[in-house]
Amino acid sequence: MYLRPKEIRELKIEDIIFTEWKLFLSGSIAKDDDTIYKAIPVVFRDKLLKYMQYPPDYYIFSYGGVPLQFWGHLPCLQ
Repeated sequence: MYLRPKEIRELKIEDIIFTEWKLFLSGSIAKDDDTIYKAIPVVFRDKLLKYMQYPPDYYIFSYGGVPLQFWGHLPCLQ
């Protein structure tokens, strides 16, 4: 499974389809504006289960290593 940096950065909890072990990449973040689904490799599945406890609109990758409702520069870091 290959994801581009922008696709990774903009992933939200709601983009993980746990029942099918797929990632949903909407046309707004995927290359060429195409909505696509990518299979999640078995080796990542156990690691992703912890994200089920977070609200669906949280970004997976953010500051402090935990999902947050925003991404980008924090005012204190500018």
